[in-house]
Amino acid sequence: TEGYTSHVCIMFCEKYAKDEGSKQEGFLYIAMNMHWDSHMVALPKLPRNMQWKLYLTTTEKTGENETDSETVIKREDNVREITARSIQIYQSVIVESKPVQKGKGTGD
Repeated sequence: TEGYTSHVCIMFCEKYAKDEGSKQEGFLYIAMNMHWDSHMVALPKLPRNMQWKLYLTTTEKTGENETDSETVIKREDNVREITARSIQIYQSVIVESKPVQKGKGTGD
């Protein structure tokens, strides 16, 4: 909101536009950096059964550690670097929850 701010992030929620037949809303997060330096941003928290996935980036892949667009981002890894003069779009994906197994010998 300041005159010197050169990056902005926007989150869209499908909750307000979803069809009556859909059970789960989706989220879209767009991070835009117009600055000549990289900036760190934190991805918003999602419902328990969802995680962020990098959907699209304008960043050129230069190294082995570059995020692949097929990679789901772990909840604890929610801070992302937005490289200089780039845009990254993240999409929420539903992750299957594993059933809780009762421990052996615990009396359950």
